[in-house]
Amino acid sequence: MLTKIARESNKTFVASIHSTDLAHQNFNGVIGLRNGEKQFDLPEAFVSPELLDGLFELEGLVRESVVQE
Repeated sequence: MLTKIARESNKTFVASIHSTDLAHQNFNGVIGLRNGEKQFDLPEAFVSPELLDGLFELEGLVRESVVQE
């Protein structure tokens, strides 16, 4: 609904979301940020899975196993 209103009134709509599916479905441009730094600013059609994987890559994360008794 908000994207429709923005389009009809010739306004820019900016949203901060973590769902790549929603970004692809609703926006014609995507800006990728990682650690506060811009990694890319591209039309939605040029945002590849590889670019997105780089944004969400978790470095140094160690998952501890949980032992239930």
